Amino acid sequence: VYIINKVRAKTEIQLGISCEKIEIDPVITGKGAGRFWHRQRAVSYPMENIAWCELGEVKGSKTTFTLIYTQPTISDTQP
Repeated sequence: VYIINKVRAKTEIQLGISCEKIEIDPVITGKGAGRFWHRQRAVSYPMENIAWCELGEVKGSKTTFTLIYTQPTISDTQP
């Protein structure tokens, strides 16, 4: 799985989806892993913050999708 950022650079990721959250973890390769100025960081989004997910282009075994999420508010993070 790859993530395409705003400047259209592709980063290979592991995508974890459960009932509670979506986790996106970059796959670190040994050669040139930290060479570029942009590095994808591991992130986790609670399912209640996922606003939309839409499948896009399908090419063979690869599928592009769009994931839109909202940032948690202060009341979401406090007990």
